[in-house]
Amino acid sequence: MPGNPAIRRDRTGYGRLLAIVEWRFTLCAMSSKEIAIDLVRKLPDEASLMDIAREIEFVAGIRDGVAEFDRGESLTAEQLLKEIPVWATAK
Repeated sequence: MPGNPAIRRDRTGYGRLLAIVEWRFTLCAMSSKEIAIDLVRKLPDEASLMDIAREIEFVAGIRDGVAEFDRGESLTAEQLLKEIPVWATAK
């Protein structure tokens, strides 16, 4: 994400990973209202209501996915690869 000050630049290449981990903990620590307010503040002034709604929906999806992962409701890569053919043939 170019221009995002949360992403640290370093020689190891772990800066982006560190930013994602920090962001995850920030999302978990903030209320939904705080997250929405923070998102709106970071958007440009010319952002439309649809832009705002998309951003909030995107972060809500990430937050839901992290919660599912934390509850052990996620699939491993191997399980996912086994499921793809089933999804492709489902009608």
